[in-house]
Amino acid sequence: MAEKTNQIDSPKSNDWKEKMFRHLKSILDGYVQKFPQHEEFLAFMNNENLLYDENNRPSEEYKKWIEKVGTFCRENPLELATEELDQDKIEVLKGAKDFLDKQKELMKSYREASDKEAWVDNELDSEEKRETFNKLVEESTNNALNNNV
Repeated sequence: MAEKTNQIDSPKSNDWKEKMFRHLKSILDGYVQKFPQHEEFLAFMNNENLLYDENNRPSEEYKKWIEKVGTFCRENPLELATEELDQDKIEVLKGAKDFLDKQKELMKSYREASDKEAWVDNELDSEEKRETFNKLVEESTNNALNNNV
């Protein structure tokens, strides 16, 4: 009997994820370039020594950049910037936003659940969903461990 292949582990799936990430990054890079101080901002962000203080808290300079970029984003919503994009790119952005909204909704629902195990059983009601969830937890854990080494 042929062994079932997990779609997350397949080479095609990884290629698709990389392409999607590159595509989203190109859209966001174009948006960030509209920020008047984008070159200075990117130079600052690329210097990890400037981002955090000795207590691993965001530095004062970092907080100022966060505020500047936040103001820019509020005054120049991505939706307005997408007028320059083709319809396919707009759909990708909408899909990414929908995904993040659904993720937030699920996280909130989980936190509010009185019986966490019952919630998981209800949401992960198929073997495929459970396998995918377990793989995502494993990847997230490995990423956290690798970032702290």
